[in-house]
Amino acid sequence: MPEKRRTAYWLGLGLLAATLLVYAQRTDLYGHYLEYKASADYLGALENERATLQHEADALAANIAGLETDQLEQEAAIRRNRKLVRDGETVFRFEPGLSGP
Repeated sequence: MPEKRRTAYWLGLGLLAATLLVYAQRTDLYGHYLEYKASADYLGALENERATLQHEADALAANIAGLETDQLEQEAAIRRNRKLVRDGETVFRFEPGLSGP
């Protein structure tokens, strides 16, 4: 009797495995998995891009806040916008009446 049960068990297990394989093929489970994996990778890339853009936006906001309070930065921005400064040129301000070292 135990031999019949063992045979029935393996036969049932094989039938279950075959049924699962047919189901997976007909519903294209592997194709759906590949689509999911590709969309997850795309989502990760978009999240990285969003983080980069957020960092740039924060840096620009800090720069704008600096424009409101720093007169030298205001002057440099005006010169850049009106094309009064060349690329790579740095604007320096010399205070009158200050002696050197």
